[in-house]
Amino acid sequence: MVFNLAARLVGDAEEARDVAQEVFLQVYRTLPRFEGRSSLKTWIYRIVVNHCHNRQRWWRRRRREASRPLEDLTPADEAQMSAAAATGHLGPHELAVQHERARKVQEALQHLSFDHRV
Repeated sequence: MVFNLAARLVGDAEEARDVAQEVFLQVYRTLPRFEGRSSLKTWIYRIVVNHCHNRQRWWRRRRREASRPLEDLTPADEAQMSAAAATGHLGPHELAVQHERARKVQEALQHLSFDHRV
């Protein structure tokens, strides 16, 4: 969940891996302060969004060129869909349609601002 959310928000697999590591370190360090007013998943989700937002601002200050497309993530997506197909949940046509739809959605998301992607 952490990596997938970070990848969708920052648009770069390597950046998402860095963010995921930072998030898990922060969760480990601040877990004693978790008050339980929300679910743990919601709390971690918010940490991911905050880290991604900070990362975007950090790169913007350094005038980094536009993020690379999420196409770097497609091998993992294909592996997940292939696993679903192997278990009999999706046929080849459904798998192809789902993959194409996911690609188009991710492409469209990259044209949105960070705040709108969140």
